[in-house]
Amino acid sequence: MDLNADFPILPHIAYGTIENMGFYITLPFRGISLNQYKKLHHGRVKSLRSQYKSIIDLIMVASLKKNYIKDFNENGLILNGPLFDGSIDITWVLTFLLSNTRDVSNYTQKTVLDSIVSVGIIEDDNEKFVFSDKTIFGHKKVDSITCIMTGKLYKQKFLVSVPDVKLNNILDYLGVVK
Repeated sequence: MDLNADFPILPHIAYGTIENMGFYITLPFRGISLNQYKKLHHGRVKSLRSQYKSIIDLIMVASLKKNYIKDFNENGLILNGPLFDGSIDITWVLTFLLSNTRDVSNYTQKTVLDSIVSVGIIEDDNEKFVFSDKTIFGHKKVDSITCIMTGKLYKQKFLVSVPDVKLNNILDYLGVVK
């Protein structure tokens, strides 16, 4: 079944809390395979990380109550503390415009995760703060990276206008086959 053959989806940015237990961000970029990552010049990796961080900065400014933002300057956003208490589980959902077969273990989202740490959403990306990290593919015909972070979320830090959605609704939208 082709989920959107007649109506191609444009790349977009999406975000929200997940049933008061997590937070998700969808970025309009194609996932990077390990083969591509190892060929990237360190300057290009830095540029990608900067692009991701700029978008995540704006998402967080639109999502958080003012008193949880420490500073927003030329270096970007600095939060007063992480959005989670303790460790989290991360699920990456990658979707691609082209329907090629891909090796799920061949994808890394290190640059996006570094940006998430840089903003301060989580303290670090080591095993103390990230309990598990898995990648799955969605079948939506668009290039996108969705990071679903679940754990003990400090929900009080978010504005009431931030959408709170069900995890299954996100997965269904991205075309994740169960």
